[in-house]
Amino acid sequence: VRQWLNNLIELMPNNGRLLLAGRSVPELRLARHDADSAVLRVGGDDLLFAAEEIVELVEQHPAERDGRPADTSNGWPALLRLSLTAGSSGALDYLLQEVFADLDGTHRRALAAASIAGHADETLLTALGVDLDFGLFSTVVPLVERGDDGSVKPHDLWVEVLKSTARAEAGENALGIIAQWHLDERRYNDAVSLAFDWDDPELALRLVAESRAAANDTHLSVATTSRWLARVPPHLHDHPAVYLLRALDRRIDGDPIAAFEHIDAAVDGFNRTGDRHGERIAVAESFFLGWLTGDTERIAAAATTAEYNGDDALSGTAHLSLQEMQGNFVEVHRVLSRVIPADGAEV
Repeated sequence: VRQWLNNLIELMPNNGRLLLAGRSVPELRLARHDADSAVLRVGGDDLLFAAEEIVELVEQHPAERDGRPADTSNGWPALLRLSLTAGSSGALDYLLQEVFADLDGTHRRALAAASIAGHADETLLTALGVDLDFGLFSTVVPLVERGDDGSVKPHDLWVEVLKSTARAEAGENALGIIAQWHLDERRYNDAVSLAFDWDDPELALRLVAESRAAANDTHLSVATTSRWLARVPPHLHDHPAVYLLRALDRRIDGDPIAAFEHIDAAVDGFNRTGDRHGERIAVAESFFLGWLTGDTERIAAAATTAEYNGDDALSGTAHLSLQEMQGNFVEVHRVLSRVIPADGAEV
């Protein structure tokens, strides 16, 4: 078809006119015609109502039936007209019943996942087991933009339309997979906030611990940790991860000593529940607090617990720090000589 179109364009008379419409721009030989200013391109942005046009239309129609201002739908003509005549709920119903329902199951699932995540890339859809031609996703599904990094972002209207059904449409365990995708991309706040937004505080607390394990806290601020703490429901206030979060909050706020009681409760809580991974994370934070404050007893305790849990890296680091803080530089040199060869190469 592309070759046929190219031949048609080549053979068209000077007074000929050709109109092409679609969701994507076909690869046609138009360079010569572009140079002659013979090509007029009209994109999606050109079809949106301008701000002044929206104001004029809104003034011509009454407000929505429930008294709220009419939804402008970012200038998208069909939805703007619907929102003005039937209210924003009419526009949303149209998207759900006439657009979303006509998509095949694979594209519905991909769109639902993207609306939960805020955006999506091929890595995320692969992790979710969604098998589709990602390069064509934004051409098949309307109101989806492709970013410069290749990811796709659904319009806010899709987020509104799918807010009650997105988790079911995206599939079982989708929320955890999406949150882990954010975490793997070092978007820690996005991962934790996502879990809270979708009413899964236990997942959010697990992600708090994972984000502490994955980074050096440069991504955290008191504003962030305080916001997370405020979103923890009362029945989880004694969760070990909440104590870990409180310890992080106090330490980042510049008061590591005030974090002691919280991190001790976190270590004890993870231990009692048999969560060895969580305990390792809390012990690492306890060691760091000891190092910050010069508390050799805390460092020694962290070293012992880490050794018991088989965390050789943390145990060795804690022991080395302890020897250095105690001024035993001969022992420090002896330990370092075991792990650093004479030629300086890493083991």
